[in-house]
Amino acid sequence: MATTVDFAKSIERNLNDQRKLGFEMPKACLYGVDTDGLVMLCDERGDIYDLLDGTDVADLLTVYSHIGVATTGWASPHDDDSDIPPSQRKDRRRVRLVVVADKKSMVSVLRFSDTADETIVGEGGAIGSLATAITEATNRAPSTKPWDFLVGDDNE
Repeated sequence: MATTVDFAKSIERNLNDQRKLGFEMPKACLYGVDTDGLVMLCDERGDIYDLLDGTDVADLLTVYSHIGVATTGWASPHDDDSDIPPSQRKDRRRVRLVVVADKKSMVSVLRFSDTADETIVGEGGAIGSLATAITEATNRAPSTKPWDFLVGDDNE
């Protein structure tokens, strides 16, 4: 069985190669992802936080093993002394972020438009408002699938 990192890299590669996600998506996308790597677009919104709010993610995790979130934007080197947003900096770069998560783990895969053949993978150490929103969304999912009661010694 593949690791969570390998699984997330595979999902991101599918979205990049098969779905041809670019680096200027008008809406953030929410995907249901099953253990075989099947990716199903389930929702899209202009605001990624609206996309993660509510019960949609929790509902998806009763059907799919993972959720995937994809969005694009601007990134630039972090500078503690500056309040200038990345989109207004000279050293900005176009970026696409894909996050694959379940109730136990979260892996992010970044791809920059100017080095589109390379990815940067982050496992489990994500911090910030987006990581918090994804964690809160996945935590709203039940700990078992609705049909799990059907599996067991009595029904084999």
